[in-house]
Amino acid sequence: MKNDFIQWFDDSYKDYLQSYEDDDIKQAYSKEDYRFIFLSSYIFNVITYDDELDLQFGKKIYEVMKAIQDRTTFEYITEPDNYRNYILVCNLLNRFELIDWGTSIRGAWFSKNEIEKVAGCWELDGKVVYKNPVISIKELIKWLEIEKLEEK
Repeated sequence: MKNDFIQWFDDSYKDYLQSYEDDDIKQAYSKEDYRFIFLSSYIFNVITYDDELDLQFGKKIYEVMKAIQDRTTFEYITEPDNYRNYILVCNLLNRFELIDWGTSIRGAWFSKNEIEKVAGCWELDGKVVYKNPVISIKELIKWLEIEKLEEK
């Protein structure tokens, strides 16, 4: 994965931990769990104001992306909860123009290899303040599968 993506994540995690130190109310999530919060909140801009929901959504987004990548969507959706999550996540991925599905959403595939329209790209007065890196979908999924992240 590109170093700028990892740097973006690391910087975001430091800010996240700082917000918990300042707040001193809640217990911060591990760096491993924060990957899924980051996926949901920063990459796909799912707004909940609830870290536990962000974590759950991030894990579901990952599961669906993995099923699409592995071409196991029909197996994945046999479980009713997975079916509902799959349909919702496919619509989210479609917003970012990442998937196509031809005549059936159940057989969706990635139409791009990279996420170019990352949600966390901010503008101020028409000028890009922070431009997020292009992210390889395959490398993103691989990164989400790592059990423990290296501490730098």
